Amino acid sequence: MIEIRDFHPDDIAALEVQPEQAGDIGLAQGQILVMAAGGPSFTAVRDGRPIACAGLYENHAKWATAWAALSRLSPAELLAITRPCLRAIEASGYRRIDCLVRRGFPAARQWAWMLGFAQEGTMFGVWPDGSDALIFARIKGE
Repeated sequence: MIEIRDFHPDDIAALEVQPEQAGDIGLAQGQILVMAAGGPSFTAVRDGRPIACAGLYENHAKWATAWAALSRLSPAELLAITRPCLRAIEASGYRRIDCLVRRGFPAARQWAWMLGFAQEGTMFGVWPDGSDALIFARIKGE
């Protein structure tokens, strides 16, 4: 069974991140801890170990950036963390929420779509390894 609880900084160190996210800027440079402190964040735990951490980083009162670090998840586990993510997004007062997805990582792009995001464009060379990112956004009222 998966438990959803408030994020704690130690959760990132204990999370076995899926290989496709290993080079992401937030994980590579510790920026994820800053993002987690910048808004509502949670951890999904299975058998006492973190399997996912996610949250919303507030850029300003009407704009946030969604972030997530995931281990390899089964479809049922992904659905179990998608629900609280959707609730957090829908309950937020943000007009715009965006997120970055590594180009060439179709599972992440699919999850962004599941969360109601639409692709806006490409940010070239944004990851530390020089890879591109796709930017997705949700705009309230659209």
